[in-house]
Amino acid sequence: MVTIKHRDALLSYNFLIAPGLFADTQLLVKSICDMYIDEKEVADLSGDNFEGRLYRRGYAIVGSLAMGIKFDAELDITGVGRDSMSVLVQRIDPPYRSRN
Repeated sequence: MVTIKHRDALLSYNFLIAPGLFADTQLLVKSICDMYIDEKEVADLSGDNFEGRLYRRGYAIVGSLAMGIKFDAELDITGVGRDSMSVLVQRIDPPYRSRN
């Protein structure tokens, strides 16, 4: 589980399927966090050497490992080929605090 503060929301995310060919995972994670916060179902994504589409799939639980909203990305990378990834995102606000 990785934690990220994005648009004043504290979120955690877990890769279910990590991208194999695509290097800019930070851009994908931020776009997925935007979709989570805005409750969007589908979003197009493009950059200098790729284009793709992000999909919100619904709530998922992976044993005791992870839970959250599942997002899938389908990417077409110029000169490289197609790639995909799946991520679970969960909001964890308010942050955990010490009882001291």
